[in-house]
Amino acid sequence: ADGTLDMATNDPVATIGGDVLIQSQGSVSGSSGTFSVGGDWTATGTFTHGNGTVTFNGSVADATQTVDPGSSSFYKLTIANTGTGTAKVALADDATVTNIFLVQSGTFDLGGHTVAGTTFNQTGGTVIGTGGGTITVSGAITGTSTLGTWGEGTTLLINNTAATQVWTGGGVHWNDVEIAKGTQIIDCSGVVQVDGDLKLTSGRFANDTISVAGNLEIGDGWYVSSLAYGTVVLNGTDPDPENPQTIEATGTGAGYIANLTINKPSGEAKLIGDHTITLSGADTSQGTFTMTKGTLDLNNRTLDAQIYTHVDGTIKNGTITASGHVTGTAGTWENGTL
Repeated sequence: ADGTLDMATNDPVATIGGDVLIQSQGSVSGSSGTFSVGGDWTATGTFTHGNGTVTFNGSVADATQTVDPGSSSFYKLTIANTGTGTAKVALADDATVTNIFLVQSGTFDLGGHTVAGTTFNQTGGTVIGTGGGTITVSGAITGTSTLGTWGEGTTLLINNTAATQVWTGGGVHWNDVEIAKGTQIIDCSGVVQVDGDLKLTSGRFANDTISVAGNLEIGDGWYVSSLAYGTVVLNGTDPDPENPQTIEATGTGAGYIANLTINKPSGEAKLIGDHTITLSGADTSQGTFTMTKGTLDLNNRTLDAQIYTHVDGTIKNGTITASGHVTGTAGTWENGTL
């Protein structure tokens, strides 16, 4: 388009089997309906979304749909590619989605770019990051399919510092996740499984559980309260002793979380860094460290807890302090101190 196309007046629903090109002098006004695109999208001109949905639904095997939104934003964006083989929708520049970003089917490649969104839903498909890439979400995050996955190099950034966000895992396997919410709560619901690293920069959990197969970082801004505590479960299956799951307080002092469980089918978790990991809560039922399975290498460091429960597995090379109940069912210690 080089000129003006007003779809809101002429056609509230449009299906384009090929490419959409909005040239530098062009302007397209979308409708409140759905704009389906089977090819590429390039907007060097202006696209006004009209509170509608743009759906990328190419179906050609091994074909790439390239999306370059320019300076324009989407209201609702849906990835619904059904092509087989290496087919994908690939982002060529940063994008903004002001309402709902939905990954429904196919592969979406961030390509080293960022999607800034309000609400993110995933009912299937795969998010990958050739050269990295981040999806930032200020609203709800909802996964509703065990088929949904995120590949290496991708990051989900949860960053609303003004309000609580609800994160429904839904069986989706997320990759790296950073939570940077100031003093606000992230309320996890359902099965939340992070296959990459979890970075707790700032904020607090509600009374939830989040499982992590990668490393855990706890920043100065992460804290617990009487209304917000939660449990982090380390469950990676890393057989290489040279590449354990690490736990680190990355701020200027101790790293605080409410409850920590080591439940590793194989491999080790290891404390690193210069600061103590402290498990605490607003009452005596919190601040629990549970050793269920696998090995925890304290690495000549200290883990502070209120409650310590040892179900099975091995703890070695350091100190655990417990100010409350201590319960042991099975398991071993090697070169450690309680």
